[in-house]
Amino acid sequence: MEKYKNNQLMMLILIPIIMLFIAFIFDFVLMFVQDIRLEQTTKNIIKESFTYNVSDYYKKVSEGYEKNKITTDALEVSFEEEVLNIYCSYSYNSFFGNLIGKKSYRSEIHLIGYEKDGEIIIEEAQYE
Repeated sequence: MEKYKNNQLMMLILIPIIMLFIAFIFDFVLMFVQDIRLEQTTKNIIKESFTYNVSDYYKKVSEGYEKNKITTDALEVSFEEEVLNIYCSYSYNSFFGNLIGKKSYRSEIHLIGYEKDGEIIIEEAQYE
């Protein structure tokens, strides 16, 4: 009988720890997927902007993000000297983060794109 109570106690301790671990993994994967989604969307927007004749780059970039359900509250777009510069930062709700006090996560990206020898080059912006 003593062995049975020890097993119950062990399960009562381990189950919440395992659930927290699973929640952490799920939120980590969510962050990873959102970062990749933001990067791929930005690269596609840059390619489309150089492929088609665009006069208003901010509008084109903003529409591209909204089409992919990415908020554009912290969006900066500039086109100077044939270089398209895009900075986007957006937050999304955490799925299990409330368990540890984290309500949302933030993804951000800063890419530049330009055309060289008929190819579209996309690079991460260098901070100075």
